[in-house]
Amino acid sequence: MSTISKQGRLSTEELYELKWLMGGVLCLLSLWSLTALDFSGGLVVVVAAAMVLASLIKPKLILRIPDSTWRIAAPVLLVFVGIDFALNLPNFLPPLIRMVMFLLLFRALAQRQQREDLQLVLLCLFCLVISGALTVSLLFALQILLFAPLAMALLFVVCVLDRGPNTAHFQPSWDNFRWWQLMRRVWAVLDVRVLILGALMFGAMVTVSSLLFVLMPRFNLHQAIPFLDISTEPQSGFSDSVGLNDITEIRENDSVALRIDVPSLEAIETTPYWRISILDGYSNGNFRRSPALEGDDYMKDDRVRLIDGRVQRRGASSDDTWTFYLEGGISQYLPVPGAFDEMRFAALQDVRYSKAHTRINMFGLDSVKQSVFAYQLTELEWSHRQPGSKKEAALARSGVDPSASTSSYPNSLLELNIRPKEVKQLGEINAEVLGNSSSVDASEYSQLATEYLRSRFRYSLKPNIGTGDGDPVIRWLVNGNQGHCELFAGAFIFMAREAGFPARMAVGFSGGAWNSVEEYFLVRNRDAHAWVEIFDATTNEWLRVDPTPGAGASDPEVAVRGGVDFVVGWGAWLDSLRIQWYRRIVNFDQDDQIEMASTLAEVAKEYWEHFRLRSEVWMADLEDWLAAPFSQDRVLQAACFVIACILLYAVWWTRYAWLGFWHQWRNRPEALSPVRRQAGKYLSRLKRKLSSVEQGAGEGTASAVRAELEAIRFGPQIEISQAKAAFSRARQTIRSL
Repeated sequence: MSTISKQGRLSTEELYELKWLMGGVLCLLSLWSLTALDFSGGLVVVVAAAMVLASLIKPKLILRIPDSTWRIAAPVLLVFVGIDFALNLPNFLPPLIRMVMFLLLFRALAQRQQREDLQLVLLCLFCLVISGALTVSLLFALQILLFAPLAMALLFVVCVLDRGPNTAHFQPSWDNFRWWQLMRRVWAVLDVRVLILGALMFGAMVTVSSLLFVLMPRFNLHQAIPFLDISTEPQSGFSDSVGLNDITEIRENDSVALRIDVPSLEAIETTPYWRISILDGYSNGNFRRSPALEGDDYMKDDRVRLIDGRVQRRGASSDDTWTFYLEGGISQYLPVPGAFDEMRFAALQDVRYSKAHTRINMFGLDSVKQSVFAYQLTELEWSHRQPGSKKEAALARSGVDPSASTSSYPNSLLELNIRPKEVKQLGEINAEVLGNSSSVDASEYSQLATEYLRSRFRYSLKPNIGTGDGDPVIRWLVNGNQGHCELFAGAFIFMAREAGFPARMAVGFSGGAWNSVEEYFLVRNRDAHAWVEIFDATTNEWLRVDPTPGAGASDPEVAVRGGVDFVVGWGAWLDSLRIQWYRRIVNFDQDDQIEMASTLAEVAKEYWEHFRLRSEVWMADLEDWLAAPFSQDRVLQAACFVIACILLYAVWWTRYAWLGFWHQWRNRPEALSPVRRQAGKYLSRLKRKLSSVEQGAGEGTASAVRAELEAIRFGPQIEISQAKAAFSRARQTIRSL
């Protein structure tokens, strides 16, 4: 430590080492931000991060790479980027991100001068901004806050090196290099004034950026620049085809899938079913959506901002608004738990939704979003029933239309697609289910079938389907004894269709938890679920049935409000930060922005009014004093103020004398007198200053002052009046160096 403290400035070698460290850390930070993007480059990001980390741990490895390698790398990289763009156009963004990532890696590993350091900072900033704009992730706020001071420090070091005399083509040797030694050197020479100034600049930047964010108008970046969008794949359980284990795989994921700003906890009347999609077709263990259901007869594409959810409005409009924040990579289709008045988007949005006469109540985006997607529903109604269509009613009355394909909707609602032997087995099961009941409606059949399944099977994430020929659902229904929600729903659908009731599978989420910190509903992937919708011909409605054990009463007409879990502790607090980020950053429209701006304006106006009133009081006091400056009270106040100033100045002027009295009273050794100790402090400051300046600069004056201070420090004891002049000359010399 004594060696480190002798030098007041970092050498050129140390400055280059520090610059290399900060550049590598910036690169790692940028690569971290790219991991949030799904652009088919995840493995490349990991490899790039490993290479940068290796160059930081062992920087001398970079010197072993021949210069010819860097000269060859540039044209090879250019060819690769060109091929990547050619193979992916018109999908412009993924190859652009890969190109920037390779440029960033090239710039981070190769030796850098001032221009290359500036390029590195710009590339890192591009990665952070594009990742934040596309994902709108809370991590972006943390990453940009880490990036800003690091980039400022790097640019400061670059400016210092640019002023050096021999830094134009300097290359560090990395001999005997240790990061911990460099950090000790940086800490030893760190100037508190520079640190405070940097903190003030950083605080000013954050303040100005926050004000600009509040005041600038919002716009949808994907709408303004269409190619700035990266779609991803949905989770397998929420796609157009769902296998028997797909929902179960999602349930093993504990991450958050959906957050909902609800009017109140009481607004959730029953156990919530966040319905995402329906599947009407089936083939060998896979439930799928029939092509006809995706066709123009049932679904339409439109570019809208508002969707009318009801054919006929019921009663007066209320102010109940539900705001949904669907996490990226979940599904192309939006969770909609029931009938609603209006669906609103933040901007014009490409949406696929069912036509009014079909009432499928399914809403899909143009692609699976990689970032959070927000939308609103007004006047949401909770019901276990939803209206059916005329075609579905005709199917329930007359059965399959022989003139139409059995795989087309709505014929697909009665499709079994299994062997005759298995159909016969279903008939035997239905005979046992119905017993002596000769004629039942959909609701009565649903209760009987649910009781049958729950009495013979128990719920388990590890079902025993068994092996053998034939359909897996029928095999489980005949020979199994435990299964997951897909098997219970699939078995119920088979049984209902064989009995003549149109039925389809619904997938989404069931349940959730309440965050009381910010009062919103939280749904995790582990809440993924599959249930059944059966058509009731007597009311021309679809009835929700959940045959899975533990999912409420067996009677589908009984609305049961399940126990709501509460998110508590640090987990609730941390997740509440994300909902605040969504409310203020991924806000639905400009209402929050206007509210924030109005609040800031009111606070500023209040402070200004307070300052104005205080100023008026001060001016009134000044006018009173000018009108009568020599009144008795004012003369007394002025005299007290002057006397206090004189006393303070006298104490400061005689401080060495007071310290001397204290020293003599304590009977301390003469070597520890205040005058000697002060001379020692000036000597240390002078030595550090001389070590940090060029050789020969001010040595004559400094030598004389140094000799004078050494005489006071180690020579005979002198009076304070004699030492003051020497101390004054020492301060002037230190400032002049």
